[in-house]
Amino acid sequence: MSAAPREPVTGRGGLPSLVGSPVVLPDVRRHAGPPENSAQRGSRVRARVHTRPPRPTRRHAESLLPAKLAARQWAVDEAMLLAAQPHSLAQIWAHHRASAEWYEAGLIRWPRYGWGLLHVGLATVIYSAVWMLGTIPRVLALAALIALLWVLL
Repeated sequence: MSAAPREPVTGRGGLPSLVGSPVVLPDVRRHAGPPENSAQRGSRVRARVHTRPPRPTRRHAESLLPAKLAARQWAVDEAMLLAAQPHSLAQIWAHHRASAEWYEAGLIRWPRYGWGLLHVGLATVIYSAVWMLGTIPRVLALAALIALLWVLL
C-alpha cells in the first residue's frame, strides 16, 4: 500500500511554512490598483525608466572618499618620486645581498645573487649615462672619447 505524497502543511492560504525568522512582506495586491491591460502596463514601466536619477547623498559621497584619498596619495607619491634621491650602488647591492641571504636553499639564493649583480651592473651603466649627460662639458668630453675610440678601433 503506497501512500500518496503529502502536501506541505501550511498555516495560511496554501503557502508552505518556512523555517527561520519571520519575514513580513507587503501585500502588493492592495497597492496594485485596478487591473490594467498589457499596453497600459508597458507605458507605466517606460515612464518609470525615464525618471530622473536620484541625487547623490552624503552616503554616496562618503563611499567615494577612499578612491579620492587613494588618488591623492598616488599623486603625492609621484611628486615624491620626482624629488627622491636614487639609491647608491652600495645600497642596491646591500639590499640584494640581504634578500639573497634570506633564503637557505642554494637553488634560490644564487639566482638571487645573480639578479643583484645584474641590477647593480645596469644601474652603473644608467647612472654613468645620467652623470655624463648632466653638463655640456661632460657631453663634449664623452663625444671626444667616442670619437677617439672610433678612430683607434
